[in-house]
Amino acid sequence: MNKQLFFEWFIGIFIILISSPIGALIVWKRMSFFGDSLSHSLFLGVSLSYIFNCNYFILNIFLIIFFLLCIFFIETYSKIKIDAIVNILTNISLSIGIILLNIISKNKNVDIPKYLFGDLSKICVHDVFIIFFFSIIILMILYYFWEKFLFIIINSDLAQINGINVYLIRFILMFLTAFTIGISIQFFGVLLITSLLVIPTSISQKFSYSPENSVIISIILSIFSLTLGIFISYYFLIPISPIIVLILSIIFIFSLFFKK
Repeated sequence: MNKQLFFEWFIGIFIILISSPIGALIVWKRMSFFGDSLSHSLFLGVSLSYIFNCNYFILNIFLIIFFLLCIFFIETYSKIKIDAIVNILTNISLSIGIILLNIISKNKNVDIPKYLFGDLSKICVHDVFIIFFFSIIILMILYYFWEKFLFIIINSDLAQINGINVYLIRFILMFLTAFTIGISIQFFGVLLITSLLVIPTSISQKFSYSPENSVIISIILSIFSLTLGIFISYYFLIPISPIIVLILSIIFIFSLFFKK
């Protein structure tokens, strides 16, 4: 395995290690819409990074925080449901992002496919260290709050009675989801990252007997798809991210024929 393939595989592994448990939590919480909407809204970050000529990753962190604060502010001071709020904010962000990119593309060369579909093949040592560092932090937070995440998913009212700040825990979960998408999007793309969050968990639910077991199965399936996808991409010169999602989709289709 050459150096570039190893970097691709290494970064993919760490993204999988954080996306699998987070994907499981948002699927169990029925928040899959949030991940999909957020990945599209971060398209605004792409356009702003071209305008201000700044780091896309850093800019996305500020956008994520702003996006989440808007959600909780509107939800707190209005009667609008959270799924509607997320959808509205996504459409606003996506519309502004597309308009800005259209204006920017008249004067600059904008690599839109890179952000739509991702590009694992353009990884450098700097990317490896960033993903490694933030993955460790996210995994530590997940480990610390795991029981509380499960508690609010099972019964948020009972969790509140037991002294758990449901709004805070939900905010942390949404922030971790948003942050994971933010650091993964340049490698897996706006259109594909949520597939990596949702599909493995949808498969593992049919074969697991506990939340932790479901996460482990999701990780194994994702690593298998990543490894096979990298080799297929290398030998047939096909983009990596769509291949990974296609492999997971095929496994998902076959899993439909098995009864739990």
